[in-house]
Amino acid sequence: MAFLDELTTGLDTKARREVWKCLKELKKQGLTVFLSSHFMDEVEVLCDRIGILKDGGFVFEGTVQEAVKQSPYDRLEDAYLWFTGEEETGDE
Repeated sequence: MAFLDELTTGLDTKARREVWKCLKELKKQGLTVFLSSHFMDEVEVLCDRIGILKDGGFVFEGTVQEAVKQSPYDRLEDAYLWFTGEEETGDE
């Protein structure tokens, strides 16, 4: 089991993709990875299940697809902002 906090912050695009490849390989080998990230594209690529936090508690737990489906949006980044109260409607 590994806990990784904002692992790719500050990396250039090539290095970030290399880290992603390594994490995908470790996942294939059965390693459980807890990843915190503010990069929703990273979350979409690397995570089987996600949790969205607001004020120290979970406002959502499930898959990326479930988060998007439960929000008025069609992208995880927008759904994340909606779950955290930073987007008020689905009209934008």
